[in-house]
Amino acid sequence: MTESHNNPVVLTSTASEPEAAVLIAYLRDEGVPAEMMGGLTAGFRAEAIGYVQVLVRAEDEAHAKTLLEAFNRDKPEIDWSQVDVGEPEDMAEVPFKPTCEQCGYDLRGTIANRCPECGWTMNADFEHKLRQFQKDTI
Repeated sequence: MTESHNNPVVLTSTASEPEAAVLIAYLRDEGVPAEMMGGLTAGFRAEAIGYVQVLVRAEDEAHAKTLLEAFNRDKPEIDWSQVDVGEPEDMAEVPFKPTCEQCGYDLRGTIANRCPECGWTMNADFEHKLRQFQKDTI
């Protein structure tokens, strides 16, 4: 094994394995071998900070940086305000939506008659519907 295989360089870091995998596929399609490292910490769900590093051989670093610039420049911009993702499945069929009328906070697990997010006080009718919803679904 050559020295560069023993000492890869970090081209960039991404927030997730899928993001790194797309970049690695692009680099490989362009003839630059690449790997990822750190996927287990990036996906860990206990508030651990982790990134996935994209590694390339030292002799490919300059070309890989040029490809990375092109990859980032050519990504389409998504206007997320125009993307309709619909309602969450578990809420789509519910006639009463247990959300705060002031801030939209999900009140399904709330035991108080106030929104824990904004302090809105439920009226008696809303609270009755919420308790019935909780009884039926939780």
